[in-house]
Amino acid sequence: MTGQISTLDLVLENIIQGVVMFDAAQNLEVWNRQYQQILQFPDGFLKPGLSNYEMALYLAKKGTFGPGDPDLLARERVELIWTPGEVRTNITIAGDRAYEVLCKRTETGGLVVTYTDMTERERALADLAELNQQKDRFMTVVAHDLKTPFNALLGCTDVLDKNWGQFSKTHIRDYISIIRQASLEAYKLLEDMLEWSRLQLGGYQADISPLDLDDLILTNLARYDPLARLKNIRIDSQLEDGLEVLADINMLDTVLRNLISNAIKFSPDHTVITLSATQMDSRIKLSIRDQGQGIAPEQQARLFQFQPGLSTKGTHGEAGTGLGLHLCQELMEQMSGQITFVSEPGQGSTFHVNLPAAAD
Repeated sequence: MTGQISTLDLVLENIIQGVVMFDAAQNLEVWNRQYQQILQFPDGFLKPGLSNYEMALYLAKKGTFGPGDPDLLARERVELIWTPGEVRTNITIAGDRAYEVLCKRTETGGLVVTYTDMTERERALADLAELNQQKDRFMTVVAHDLKTPFNALLGCTDVLDKNWGQFSKTHIRDYISIIRQASLEAYKLLEDMLEWSRLQLGGYQADISPLDLDDLILTNLARYDPLARLKNIRIDSQLEDGLEVLADINMLDTVLRNLISNAIKFSPDHTVITLSATQMDSRIKLSIRDQGQGIAPEQQARLFQFQPGLSTKGTHGEAGTGLGLHLCQELMEQMSGQITFVSEPGQGSTFHVNLPAAAD
């Protein structure tokens, strides 16, 4: 018998669940160290023959079962776990650890109770639920915001189709500019949605290589020049020659695309956007400064959070998804970089992108 008990003790001490066994008289028989630690019983308190009620009363007095009369709470707990058949319930210990409690009767009328830590599983499920809610909100916002550029595309092409012969070259050029602007807005929304989806699925890893920063800047300036000209915004590039960063070309292009388009979006007509970049030791800092409306103090703390539907409209009423800056921050982290900003309401904003410099 002693050998059997020793073997049972060895088994109990080497499983991760907390386990306790009671006899048919509801008295304590066997338990393992994990059970004592989970319920936070002091050393020496648990002894063979201790009644289940006494154990429950101790826990009730500590507040384990919540507020209320300890005697009543203890009796209710004992009655619950001794309900005939299999009983599953849950308990939270120390405010943050969640356990599933499984109670099974033995052939001799006793009871075996196991405590399984479900904390990480519950947190993962909560994170998944939040992610699904974000996805649903994001899809709703994207579907709504895509209507704006497509309405512009459909409207302009319809007018041109019906009145082509009546328009001067100047009128036609104006409509083409509107079509280009609407196309860029739709493209940006779809690109942001695609990259965000890749990041959430964990299948988007940075492919780091030396990149000519000036080339990437010029590509994006050419892309957004029509939008800047619609507002008579001048973009002043003051980059030093020959600056190379270590980055993923697609990720960095997305960051630049978002920051340059945002600078145009939030800038009033007839203002200047300034781009500058300098190297300090092994890092390169790119700065994009606008003369726009600035960012309200209450928005600054959550600027990089994903906020579907809470995007601020631009100076011409341009809409957004609330995803762009959140996406930029995630992409910069993938490239071992940082994105920061300085802004005052009415004084414009400056966004800084900091990346490793390529070796000479």
